[in-house]
Formats: sequence, C-alpha cells, structure tokens
Amino acid sequence: MIYEVRLIKGLLHPYDFFYQLQNAEEVRNLTKRIVFLFIASILIFTIGAYFGIGNDIISNELTSVSAGEFETKKLFFALGQILWGVCYPALLLFIPALYFWSLTDIPYKKVLTLQFFAVSILIAEKAIFMFLAFQLGLDKDSSPLSLGIIAQSLTDNLFVTSFFGQISLIGIFVIWLQYKGLVYLSERKPRVLFLIVLSIHLLYWVISALLSYIKFEKLL
Repeated sequence: MIYEVRLIKGLLHPYDFFYQLQNAEEVRNLTKRIVFLFIASILIFTIGAYFGIGNDIISNELTSVSAGEFETKKLFFALGQILWGVCYPALLLFIPALYFWSLTDIPYKKVLTLQFFAVSILIAEKAIFMFLAFQLGLDKDSSPLSLGIIAQSLTDNLFVTSFFGQISLIGIFVIWLQYKGLVYLSERKPRVLFLIVLSIHLLYWVISALLSYIKFEKLL
C-alpha cells in the first residue's frame, strides 16, 4: 500500500490517516510537504518580525540608544526571526521524530510523517498567536489559547506562568494526535507510548519557560 501525504485530509480524518500510515509500504510526497512547511514557517516569522511581534526588548531601548543603533538592532531582530523560522520547525520536527523512533519499533519515515502533521498544527497555532498578538497586544503567556491566563490568576511566579503559557488547547490536541498515531504504529503498551509523548513535550515546555524566565537583555 502506498500512502501519499495529504495534510488537510489527514487532519480531518485522523483515524483514516493512522490506518493508512500503519499499513503503508511506501510514503510519498513527505519531503515536498516538509519543504512547504519550512517555507510557511519562514513566512510566518518574517511577517511577525515585520509587525514587531516579540521585539519588546528592543522597544524598551527606544529612548536609550541612538536612532542608528536602534535600527541596527531592529535589523538583527528581523534576521534572527527569519533564522528562527527555519530552526523552529526543524527542532519540533526532527528531534521528536528521532526520539520516538529510538524508543519504538516504528520505521523512521512513518514517525517523521506523523510528526509532520503535528508540527503543521503547531505552525498554524503560531500564526494564530501572532495575529492575536498584533491585534490585542498579547504575549504568549496571556494567549487565550494557553493555560497561561489561568496560571497568572493563581501566581505571580514568572517561571510558572511561562510554563503554563506553553501549554495550549492546540498543543493538547497535538499530544493526542501523536499518542494515537504511535498506538496505531507501535506494538508497545499505550501507557508507555503516552509517557514517551508527554516527556518530550514536558522537556520543550520547561526549556521554553526557562528561556522566557531568563532576562537575556540583562546579560547583553
């Protein structure tokens, strides 16, 4: 059986996607879809940089540096965002895929296909957040899609609010998609597969929260 990667169809009918991937002897169009994913990510981060989303550190220096230095910092920020548009999908796509592959009996290309669907959702979430950030001036911890708002009502601890700000409703759906996909593709116990999926997400949440918690502008 040959499985052709079709993103929209797979997301609308996930159980059909799991079944077809499970029985596939060959996966087609994956590389092309991944290239499109990277292009979409670069465009989203470039647009975000153009509208100044996430450049709070630079904006705070508006009155303390010269106009030329400020414009230079804006340029480096934009270049950094474009570079992050490449790194973001790469980190989310290949590291979890290697992790799942190393701990299961699933062929790597099938794991990578499953992860492609997961990362596509996360890229779409990033676009939604950037739109909300531009329209409402929200940071990630205050996104209505995340648990950060609830955490902010319970504590002022920046690490805690940043950690829960990484956990979103869309992210929870991604966890479900990865878990159910691995259950279909692997013979390992579902409980073990759930812990495998949860552990990689916990790692990303903790790292992201730490990066938000550390005030890099004080280190520069």
